[in-house]
Amino acid sequence: MSTRTLERASRYLGTQPTLDQRNADFLLELNMRGSGIDIRGSRSASVFMSATAVLLDARTGREIWSFDVDGRNRLTPFLYGANRAPAGAITAAVLNTVTVADFHRALEQLVDFSSNEITERLRAELRDARN
Repeated sequence: MSTRTLERASRYLGTQPTLDQRNADFLLELNMRGSGIDIRGSRSASVFMSATAVLLDARTGREIWSFDVDGRNRLTPFLYGANRAPAGAITAAVLNTVTVADFHRALEQLVDFSSNEITERLRAELRDARN
């Protein structure tokens, strides 16, 4: 997520990513607040994550911009008409059929979505600030 977000944010800021913070104009921090699998209160399991992106002035450390992102991606099919059986039990049984590849794909989609949310918000607010 950090690589994708850095590449897109750099493009919008008109900067080049660098590994040497001493040469940086801006620092972009991505702080994960939480992630996991959620099976509470629904008839499907979802992967979720929440993060905060913070753009700092590299020289002063002053926060320029921040954005909280919460993403969710369904991992198992949504079960309709399961009113006669406990939804949690059905979701757990279906979750048992999820392959590593399915899980990996769901996480990749969640990461791409979250990165896009962060950089689209940054782009929109940069556009507003420049106008």
